[in-house]
Amino acid sequence: MSGKRDWWRGKTDKMPKFVNPSVETFTVWDYLVFSLLFVISSAIGIFFAIKERHRNVDSREYLSGGRRMSFGPVGLSLTTSFMSAITVLGGPAEVYRNGAAFVLFSFTYIFVVAITAYLYLPVFYESGIASTYE
Repeated sequence: MSGKRDWWRGKTDKMPKFVNPSVETFTVWDYLVFSLLFVISSAIGIFFAIKERHRNVDSREYLSGGRRMSFGPVGLSLTTSFMSAITVLGGPAEVYRNGAAFVLFSFTYIFVVAITAYLYLPVFYESGIASTYE
């Protein structure tokens, strides 16, 4: 009865063997991309530090960007702070494990973001609060 399928249980009498994937390390290209990302990020920080070094800025104005930023940087900042590493890693794993029904979750994001933008953000903006923790 070796390898026969029990049709009423949907199982076979043999368990599949676990194949241990090989764990590889960074290659030269990985180090190059990582280094390039680090250099570009550092250059942006150094550029703005030198450009704005003569202005006296208190911490509140520094953290809120002086409320002079356009929607692009603010939107990117909100997006990156909204998406954690668990979301980035867990989303594909959830779809792989449970199927594409997880995509329906992303449709609710549209409604949640719209409700938040029109109900909560104006209240925070008018009160001068920079974050929900204040």
